[in-house]
Amino acid sequence: TNVLMRVQRDDGVVVYVNGSEVARDNMPAGTLTYATRSVGSIADEQEWLTLSIAPSALRPGTNVVAAEVHQQNSTSSDAGFHLTLRADGYFASPSAPAPRLVVTISDGGQVRISFPAANDLRYAVDASEDLVNWQPVTTNVVTGGTFQYSTGTGNPPARFYRARQVQ
Repeated sequence: TNVLMRVQRDDGVVVYVNGSEVARDNMPAGTLTYATRSVGSIADEQEWLTLSIAPSALRPGTNVVAAEVHQQNSTSSDAGFHLTLRADGYFASPSAPAPRLVVTISDGGQVRISFPAANDLRYAVDASEDLVNWQPVTTNVVTGGTFQYSTGTGNPPARFYRARQVQ
């Protein structure tokens, strides 16, 4: 549901996902060739530019990300480029809504997670303390129901949970 691209470029960049242009910065409008120059130079080539990408640009399975980097002039002594692409959230098709997780924690640190079965789709459950670093809470893939796991004794740390659809 959220796709963010961060890019460092020297000087202009055009990014494609699965063959479609999704971002253009410091480049002229219209058709480009390998000889097209950027519209200007970048003062701080180490600065990250953050852009939002439409989630529909991604598809299930393998995706291809390609980028063109263009210089302002042919005598430039360097070229630079870094790109990160991060997708978060859950996109459900109308026929497969995301399951609603119910999480309960006992005094002993037992976490109980349950969710209804949904059209025989398979889910793995992950946990995160920061919504960035997700770890599986079980290696089992479930189609719905209830399972438990232990976070140890005492009060478990605050965590976020998600059900991730798997093949």
